Amino acid sequence: MRIANESEQILISKVRKGDAAAMKVLYDRNVRYLSAVCSRYINDDNDLKDILVKAGASEEDLEKFQNAIDASLLYKAATPAFLNIPINTFSGYSMYLPANGSTFLNNFYKTLSWNTATSLVQ
Repeated sequence: MRIANESEQILISKVRKGDAAAMKVLYDRNVRYLSAVCSRYINDDNDLKDILVKAGASEEDLEKFQNAIDASLLYKAATPAFLNIPINTFSGYSMYLPANGSTFLNNFYKTLSWNTATSLVQ
């Protein structure tokens, strides 16, 4: 049986014995899922990249990851304060989805530079 068709249990057994080809197959099968799960818990792209490297990501995989991150950003900057609460440190992404019934927050976000750049909150 070819390694690409083997079950994950067999692949894991081979990885434990140092089989690099099995690791590559296991990685390729799970990289998207692993990236999605990790990104829920890891707020910093550099930390996520480090984990992907340790999991065996190729330079091509890392480039695809970075391109996806870059494509997902509408505006890149830090807000100095939120509702007059100073923000001294930050990491990761944040977002605001305008909604009916959120007039106070919608009006607040309209004043921020990222909204001026993106016009998300009308």
